[in-house]
Amino acid sequence: MTDIMDAKEESSAGNVIYVLGLPYSGSTLFGLALGQHSAIHTIGEMNNIESDYNPKTQCSCGEKLQDCTFWNGMRSSLQKDSETKDILNRWDSSGNAARHIIDRRGGLRKILVVLGIPLQWIYGRQNCEEYERTNLKYFRGFQSYLPSGDYCLDLSKSPERLELLDESLGAKVKVIYVKRRLRDVYASILKRPKRTRKYYGPKALREALWLFLRARHCDRVFARISDSNKAVVNLSEFIDDPKKVLSNLDQWMGLDPVSRDGFSPRHVELRSQHVFVGNTWVKRSQTGSVEIRESKARTELTRFQATVFRLVLGARAEQWHKR
Repeated sequence: MTDIMDAKEESSAGNVIYVLGLPYSGSTLFGLALGQHSAIHTIGEMNNIESDYNPKTQCSCGEKLQDCTFWNGMRSSLQKDSETKDILNRWDSSGNAARHIIDRRGGLRKILVVLGIPLQWIYGRQNCEEYERTNLKYFRGFQSYLPSGDYCLDLSKSPERLELLDESLGAKVKVIYVKRRLRDVYASILKRPKRTRKYYGPKALREALWLFLRARHCDRVFARISDSNKAVVNLSEFIDDPKKVLSNLDQWMGLDPVSRDGFSPRHVELRSQHVFVGNTWVKRSQTGSVEIRESKARTELTRFQATVFRLVLGARAEQWHKR
C-alpha cells in the first residue's frame, strides 16, 4: 500500500481516538463521557456516518443536522478542500448511501474476518486502499475544522476498521479498549433479536460462538497496537469511579483534566456534544443528560444458556479482564 503510506506521511489527519469493544459493552456511554473534554470531539460511529446522514436527522445537541452549528461547520470544512469535497456527494444522498463493503454486517465475509483471514484476501486490495483513503480524507477534513491538537473520537468499535486505520494513520491513533464482563455482554445479546444471524442454529449456541470469535478478534487486533498508543478500560471500574478513569486517560493523552471541571463526573451532558450515528438512545433522552450507572437491564441466564456460556466462553471469560 505504498500510495496510502505516502498519503499518511503527508496527511494532516490530526489526532484520533478509537474506541474498540464488543457489542453492548458500554462503549457509547464511555465514549460520550470521554468526549466531555474541551479538546475531544465525539463523532460517534464513523463507519455509519455516510449511511445515517440526513439533514432532518436530530443531533444529540437537540438540533436537526441542517441547523446544527457543528455539522454545518464540518460540511463547510469538507467543501473547501478539493481532496474531501467529493465525499459530500455521499452525505447528500440523504441517508440512502450504502455502508462500505468493509463496514457491512453479517455474511460469509464477516465470518472470515473474525477467523483472522487477512482483510486484503477477503475484500481485495483495492477496496482496502479505497477505505483507507476515504477515512484519511474524513479525518483531515475534521481536523481542519477542529482546533489544532484536538482529538477526533471515533466510537465505531469494529476491530477490522481499527486494523485499517492503524495501517493508514499509525501513531496518530490512540486506542481505548472498553471491556465489559463477557457474561453480561452475552446476556444482553440474547435479549435482542438478531436479523443477520437468525438462520444459523440455536440462538444461545450461535451467539456464544460468535461472541467467542469476536472477542478473540478484538484481542488479536488490539495486541498489534503499539503499547504507547493503547489503553484498556474496565467498564465496571469506569462506572464505579468515572472521574478517576477519565483523569487517568487525560493524563495518558497529555490533556488537562481541568477541562472537565464544568461537568458532573456522574452524568453525560448529551446537548454539549454532536452525535447522530450509533445508539439511538443518544437522541431519545428527554433531559439531555444520562447518568453513569450500572444498567438496570436483567443479565440473568437460563440454566441452558449458562451451560453454553461456560462451555464456549468460560475459559476466555476468566482471562478477559486480565489482558
